[in-house]
Amino acid sequence: MGHLVRVVVGDLQRLPHGTWRFDINHVDVKYDLVLKENESYEELVAMVRGKYPIHHTEPVALTYDFPEWMKVPEDYTTPPVDILDDKDVELFMAPNAEGGVRN
Repeated sequence: MGHLVRVVVGDLQRLPHGTWRFDINHVDVKYDLVLKENESYEELVAMVRGKYPIHHTEPVALTYDFPEWMKVPEDYTTPPVDILDDKDVELFMAPNAEGGVRN
């Protein structure tokens, strides 16, 4: 079984008052990827590289934000979560396995 994940290119900024802002790069296309529950970090990076013209020597930073239903009430923004290894991919997929939606 797979989960639909939207990939969006942009820049994360931490603002002076401690909140986070994600500025979408509207030039790059947004892609939907289907991730399997046992997908590895290397496979995820390869999928992203397959969609965007990223040279294999250029680093790729993968981050995500939790869905609204998982956030602390009245918390304006939460810091992004880095995806750095297989365990992070597993954590990223966990809300989807519980029926959540990932955009």
